[in-house]
Amino acid sequence: MTLSMRNFLAVDEDTLTQSLEQRGPMSPLLEAIGTRLSGPGKAAVGRAVGSAADTLLDLDLGEMLLAGWRTYEALRKAARSTVTEPSSTELVELASHRITSTYEPHVDLYVDDKKLYELKLTLSVLFEVHSLIATVRAAHLVDLQCGRCDVTGKMSWSGGTLLEKSGQIEAPLVVPLGSGVPLLHVTELPAASWRGTARVSPLPLSWEEAR
Repeated sequence: MTLSMRNFLAVDEDTLTQSLEQRGPMSPLLEAIGTRLSGPGKAAVGRAVGSAADTLLDLDLGEMLLAGWRTYEALRKAARSTVTEPSSTELVELASHRITSTYEPHVDLYVDDKKLYELKLTLSVLFEVHSLIATVRAAHLVDLQCGRCDVTGKMSWSGGTLLEKSGQIEAPLVVPLGSGVPLLHVTELPAASWRGTARVSPLPLSWEEAR
């Protein structure tokens, strides 16, 4: 099971459009345009802003968590110790911790090669994970047992908050482990293990131990 920001925030197309128009950047953006664009041109600008916001809503919470855990040294250490012994398994217990992910797409409006407006949208997601036991086998994360996972997601722009929600998720249910998630970069693997190993690009994030 996957969980997108769209589903977590419970946002449909009408709700997003309403937020952009009533609490969001559409009014100041249209003011900046003035009479420089026709009706169809303004509609195209509105679609571009909506598309940027919509893209943020398609991001997956499980992938964000995985990106954070891939940077955790205790998991990477277990991966390094099991990579040469595929039959060995290590259980890693992580204390309560936080993972934050931030995304900032922007839309620049140009008319006649002149920049009229720069709009930056921000999606910030904070995970507070209350204990985690991870199973590592052959340098892959293969199982999770997780305590409570509190999540706060917020989409905003320079003028304020567009969408925001806090709640709890069942992390083991939304993290897509499949047959195992690689914890090491392909260049960290023994030469004999390179073939058939996926190359993973982590998402933007920061890691912070809970205090």
